[in-house]
Amino acid sequence: MIDSPGSDVFVARPSSVELSGPNFHQYLTDFDSVLAAAHAGGTDLAYFQDSPADELFNATPVYATLSGVGFFREADHFDRVVVSSEKGGRDVANLFDSAGNDRLIASLVDATLSGDGFQYLAQGFARVNAYAIGGKDDATLFDSIGDD
Repeated sequence: MIDSPGSDVFVARPSSVELSGPNFHQYLTDFDSVLAAAHAGGTDLAYFQDSPADELFNATPVYATLSGVGFFREADHFDRVVVSSEKGGRDVANLFDSAGNDRLIASLVDATLSGDGFQYLAQGFARVNAYAIGGKDDATLFDSIGDD
């Protein structure tokens, strides 16, 4: 799937995907693997939604993927990516930063990694791994009211 020159939204679910923007809407069902590319311009947003099974989310400044039993979804070059782990399973999110100066903000309910031209928000994951590969990065972690 290819974006438009305008600002577009990609919604990826285990059984279907949608890409929409100014004057267009594409909807696909029952594809095992789907790639959406945002190269044409605009400020593009990708949403990933999980299933009740276990999934793996990987995000870099260039691409984000969500995979599980029987499906693989990828969003390339989207400005902002939001992934939700709310339907169960033991989902894991891996967030990789850029070589530049990036910022991680994480709490018990979500984690955001952002840098020049990208932002990834992982919501509801029991486990989030964040990896710094370079630059002068900053991490802010919020704990619970209990002993952590």
